[in-house]
Amino acid sequence: MKIINHNAVNVLFERAEELGQEPHESWRCVYFKFADKPEKNNHALYSNFVVNPIISMLEGSSGHIYLCNDGDIFILFQGTLKPIVNKLSSHFGDIDPDHIREFDDTMFSVFDLGKQWDEFYELCETKYLKSLVIEQEARIHSSLHSRMAHHTYGIRRA
Repeated sequence: MKIINHNAVNVLFERAEELGQEPHESWRCVYFKFADKPEKNNHALYSNFVVNPIISMLEGSSGHIYLCNDGDIFILFQGTLKPIVNKLSSHFGDIDPDHIREFDDTMFSVFDLGKQWDEFYELCETKYLKSLVIEQEARIHSSLHSRMAHHTYGIRRA
């Protein structure tokens, strides 16, 4: 699988936009919700017990793994769900391959884009819009900080 970890939310939303313009019935997505989990704040734990196992388990499979800045992970692929879910369930015990279609909890969700397109697209759009707000807030904060530093510097010199 191809790993996207730079601007992953933007790239994912662009891909969702593209998929919306073409038949997407054969597409699936496994979504890991780590944005609100404390595990993502421990970089070593998150990398060694979440990200690296996902990457190694899905090596050789076709699709994309989107590693979002907030800790969330999207695995987007075409084809049947069960082979991917079987690989993931070997590491993530909460994933039950026999009951995956109806599974949606606080840690992960599975989307069959042919049936759950609206939910998938709304999630991607919400994350994208939220990332734009965060970027804008960071720019404003940086600009204010820069102005204050310049102003403070000017006062000291006078």
